[in-house]
Amino acid sequence: MAPARIFLAAAALASLSGGRGSGRAESVPADTVAVVERYVYLASPEHADSGSEETHAVTITSTSAGAAYAFEIRLGDGLVDRGVIETTNTGALVTATRRRYGRDGSIYESDSLRVEGTTLVMETRRDGKTKTSRAECPHDRPIAADASLLLWMRRFPFGDANARDVFMADWSHRTVDVDVRDRGIETIAVPAGTFACHRMEVTVRVLVFRPKITFWITVDAPHVLVQHRGKRGPFTPVFETRLVRMETH
Repeated sequence: MAPARIFLAAAALASLSGGRGSGRAESVPADTVAVVERYVYLASPEHADSGSEETHAVTITSTSAGAAYAFEIRLGDGLVDRGVIETTNTGALVTATRRRYGRDGSIYESDSLRVEGTTLVMETRRDGKTKTSRAECPHDRPIAADASLLLWMRRFPFGDANARDVFMADWSHRTVDVDVRDRGIETIAVPAGTFACHRMEVTVRVLVFRPKITFWITVDAPHVLVQHRGKRGPFTPVFETRLVRMETH
């Protein structure tokens, strides 16, 4: 891993755990400047009680080399997910890692996705066993996994009505093609404030149906996720995620 990417991952993790850096890398040359953004979201299924809410803490650390998206998700049942997703400066996926913690604080599952040349490698470790899957990376469209799609959308040609194709992977080793389209500008009110947002519609291209997931991201740079609505799988309820707090350094 390149030194700049090591710095991005380390800085993102440190920020997520409560570090308050100055925004400048200390372990890389002084001319490498990092922008650090912190966000807190609440997510819950539609029509569910308050006990099912999840808290998502996100730290995005960006330099000219790329970006690292560190997350901590506290689930309603006491479980915790933590991880880091790294991309290039064009938003293309480099690596993604996730660790899942039980109520006793121990890790019960570790997942990773990484691009090796023209191959996407997906690994899961659980109960002493490792599952590895591979998929050929398409050459004609970007590759995204989980929240790296949000980093890629920051570079979307907003205002263009044409859809863009993206090859997506998830933690369960599934891959799928999606269409991403800008559906126009809407004003969205969330606990963190009221924002003018691009309504970004993502259509999942599967055999039987075409589920849609909607992201509202700010018109103003750095194009922050304000609200998200959609299913997480074919048999899950619709989840809504809303921004409750933000800060940038």
